Amino acid sequence: MFIGNKMNEQQEDFYFMKLKTLTKKHIQIIETFLFNGGNRTQAYLSVFPKRKYDSARTEAAKFFANPIVKEYLEARQDELLQS
Repeated sequence: MFIGNKMNEQQEDFYFMKLKTLTKKHIQIIETFLFNGGNRTQAYLSVFPKRKYDSARTEAAKFFANPIVKEYLEARQDELLQS
């Protein structure tokens, strides 16, 4: 259950594991990753700055392993290469 339409950290972690669509935060993580030299952990921390580094590293790995994220990332990389 979400409290006041906001997720706590545990709920966010569960949501990222079950990701089926991309939200603005997800896209922000991916866009940051594309323009920060490919650092997944730092991209994740840019959106969730209160996370501990080790937690962010683990969650970023889960996030970028998701097929929806991979598909979007590949499409954006192709788009950037063509421009």
